[in-house]
Amino acid sequence: MALSGFIGRRNIQGIKVEIEFPPEVYANTDFPIKIKVKNRKKFLPTFLLRVYIENASVLFLLVEKEEEITTNFKIDKRGSFKLDKVNVCSVFPFSFFIRCQTYKVDVEKTVFPQPKRCDLLEKLIDSISKKKGEKITDKPGYEGDIISIKDYTASTPMKFIHWKASAKTDSLKEKELSQTGSTPIIVDFDKLSYKNLEEKLSCITYTVLKASNSDIELYIKYKTDIFYTKDKNQRLRFLNIIANL
Repeated sequence: MALSGFIGRRNIQGIKVEIEFPPEVYANTDFPIKIKVKNRKKFLPTFLLRVYIENASVLFLLVEKEEEITTNFKIDKRGSFKLDKVNVCSVFPFSFFIRCQTYKVDVEKTVFPQPKRCDLLEKLIDSISKKKGEKITDKPGYEGDIISIKDYTASTPMKFIHWKASAKTDSLKEKELSQTGSTPIIVDFDKLSYKNLEEKLSCITYTVLKASNSDIELYIKYKTDIFYTKDKNQRLRFLNIIANL
């Protein structure tokens, strides 16, 4: 028993735990974290090591020098999140006892509001972009009005051949069309009305994320500042602000 106790305590000593979070974290939404265990013992490996991080845990069967495992994690509340310690436990060498030790870690993260689909704001953006949001530009494209007729190139789809012009010149001609661009949309955060703050934050977060990955040119006005959702730095600045409201 004494030998078992000595080996068991030695097994969970001399290690370092590091936790890595992704750049963007949203409340009540699963995201991956990397858990890295470094064995600082010179000769002995570490066996059957389970690392507990709040509502998640991972098992390392063997750590000789360094091992890494990715697992899902979730934080319930938006705002500032800090993780300063984790518990490390093991049943090695026998399953009679579970021995644990606390290790310090240093993780600080801003958790953005949970994105939730909101039909009202989504329909508003969709309706504006469809009904009023298309404007013709003078840049070449495949959607707008004809801006010129030029010689046909093999890479151009057949549907863009100008058959009348081709017949008149005895050579294939193609239509060069203008691009259509989306009209910029500005949403005033302070003027949005919802039942409660959390619903409002979840709705605007969802909308910002959707717009950033679409053709919608969305700007969010917050007090005296305006944030362009396709600019990553501006988007993250806005999400940081509302995460701490």
